[in-house]
Amino acid sequence: MSTRHSITIAIAALFGLTIAGLAAGPAAKPPPKGDADYRAAWLAFAAPASDPNKAKSLDARQQARMAAIPLMEAAVAADPRNWAYQESLGYICLTAGRYDKAKTAIDKAIGMKRDRPLLYMLRGQAEAALAQMDPPEAAKNIGPAISAFDRAGQLDPNNALPLLQAASVAFDVDRPDLAVSRVSQALQRPGSMLYTLTVPTDLSEDKGASVRAWQYAQLGHWYELLARFRNDVRLLLKRGAALEQRGDLGGADQQYRWALQTGRMVGAMAPNLFLNVASGIDMMEDAYRYLARVSARAVIRGALTAAGEQAPPPDYQEAAKALIRGVFAYTRATPEQETAAYADWKRLDPPPTSMDDTRWSLELLTSFYIWLAGRAGLPRQDAAADFDRWTGEAGVVTFARGQLAAGLSAYVKQIGEMSAPTVQELLMTEAKIVAPVISGIGLTPQTTYPPPAGKPSPQPKPAGVAGDRRSKPVGAAS
Repeated sequence: MSTRHSITIAIAALFGLTIAGLAAGPAAKPPPKGDADYRAAWLAFAAPASDPNKAKSLDARQQARMAAIPLMEAAVAADPRNWAYQESLGYICLTAGRYDKAKTAIDKAIGMKRDRPLLYMLRGQAEAALAQMDPPEAAKNIGPAISAFDRAGQLDPNNALPLLQAASVAFDVDRPDLAVSRVSQALQRPGSMLYTLTVPTDLSEDKGASVRAWQYAQLGHWYELLARFRNDVRLLLKRGAALEQRGDLGGADQQYRWALQTGRMVGAMAPNLFLNVASGIDMMEDAYRYLARVSARAVIRGALTAAGEQAPPPDYQEAAKALIRGVFAYTRATPEQETAAYADWKRLDPPPTSMDDTRWSLELLTSFYIWLAGRAGLPRQDAAADFDRWTGEAGVVTFARGQLAAGLSAYVKQIGEMSAPTVQELLMTEAKIVAPVISGIGLTPQTTYPPPAGKPSPQPKPAGVAGDRRSKPVGAAS
């Protein structure tokens, strides 16, 4: 099993942590109307947290969501003006696939709490799900979802999260015109922060169950938000690859840099969690791979052009010969020296098992050419510096993955030794352990990778899509 996947599995296993209890808090105030049903609803929703097998079961999780809905509806009936009850009902219905009911509850909460970005995020998720239930019309009907995410972004102007969520749903319905402008805007913001659901940390007398329920609800919510970031990165890389295939290396480089910056934002996202850092490293590794490839192509293209080649040779062996000819024509070397250099190239090692032949051949050829050209005193290309940078930074991030795995083991050990930890203590412990990893790969909000010169970022454009539409009634998700 790869380290990349083992960390994800280990983080998922934290859902099943058994925690003895919470420290006693101050004397409680009289509970509001509907409080008992509100707490019971969240406990029902999080029931799979008590059993690792149920936590892995889609059916068990769906049954828990459906069981929580009538309890949360009872809380709402007891106090219809409680926005937290409405928000919670909306979120639970959203996870259960009851999108119309989710939208209704969220809209009621917005009517009472118009300054809460999370409510507009949830409305955007419900609208996006409704739009995608009618695939032929989804691209036209995505407007209300985008507008809701945009509103969340307006309420929280320093947070890239809402705009990147909007970009993700726009990508899903093949609306890059809406997605790309929002990625551009998002990456100009200082950083990104996850929003927290209104789940009490003292849901029952069983303090350990309260902590597990809180973790289950929040981490599930956060995981879905992170999945949207992963979707953005996947589609940015796909767009870049299409540009690269057409020979637009500058345009491809821009898309890959945006993917890298998105990954860096995720890695440094607040709160500092293993889940965020692991996801960010995944995204960064993928972006570095593509960036190294496009810079390698730029190096080879520039070298072949300098050597007088009209078009790239048909394979890497022929490319190597052409590059060597170009270098030795510059140095006026003898045919014997040229033959010896080609023999050096042929003796290089085969690709490691973690890298496909094509990628290895391209990167190896580029490294060989940079070394050969440097030894010959040829002027150094800017693309060569980029290639060295991306491959070097990729190595640092791969090393950080090992540090993160070690940190996760230390975290599990530390919390196992803690007496009745609170949610806040758990989060503080986690943040303290991941901090060296975040620092080690330079994940700061100010770290950006702007597009290359001559490739200005596209300016945001209005949505230009159809307005609101009537939602179709849907049942629970299977």
